[in-house]
Amino acid sequence: MRPVGMVWASLVLLALALASPSSRGLPPRGQGAKAVFFDPDKGAFVPRKKKPRRRPEPPSPVPVRPSDPPVPEEHPLEAALGLRYWIKLLDAEGHDGVKVTDGWTFRSGDRIQLFVESNSDAYLFLAQVDADGEGQVIFPGKNYREHSGQVRAHEPQTLPGIRHFLRFDEKPGTERLLILLARERSLLEPLLRSDRVAPQLIQDLTRAARELRGSKTLLVEEFEDPGPEASTYAVELSGNSVLFELFLIHR
Repeated sequence: MRPVGMVWASLVLLALALASPSSRGLPPRGQGAKAVFFDPDKGAFVPRKKKPRRRPEPPSPVPVRPSDPPVPEEHPLEAALGLRYWIKLLDAEGHDGVKVTDGWTFRSGDRIQLFVESNSDAYLFLAQVDADGEGQVIFPGKNYREHSGQVRAHEPQTLPGIRHFLRFDEKPGTERLLILLARERSLLEPLLRSDRVAPQLIQDLTRAARELRGSKTLLVEEFEDPGPEASTYAVELSGNSVLFELFLIHR
């Protein structure tokens, strides 16, 4: 019997990569993740359906009046689902500071807030992975049992909170965060049973995120220069979910 985590991670991977690149309309050449994030219909695709084969009909001796041409069946477009995130490097007193991305090199004592924005109403999960491979849930946070994790389109979430921050300790290394954005809350439910996520499940999520990072259906675009435009965009063209791993370099 496969562990629950393995089964669930396989479902995540399946949900995030439902169709191959040939079965969806990839954005026009030159359209990056940022453009699709703000106009998700650019990454929309029409699901293909196989046309049923028609059997040849015997000739009719009675003239048949030509009928109106059939109206083609309409398929709803499935818009791309994407997230945008950036980091606010706070000053020594924890006040507003400079806007950077995860390409920034952080130092011991630095205080940061992470901002995550969805381009559609969806459900968000964020966890920090510790040295033992266990995940600490940052969002929905301590009220994970009551909080659905739902976020509204283009309403950035301040994490871990408006009056809270993450602080780098005296041990340099690479901090890992996992972000899952999904249209359906059911995809998050196995992660919201506690404020900690078991190492095996984190390992499965990490594997899935890295496999998806190499796929053609996940667009990633980063603007590293510190300032107003500093952001990373990750857009999944299937429109179902976005699973993304980010690293914070601490030296």
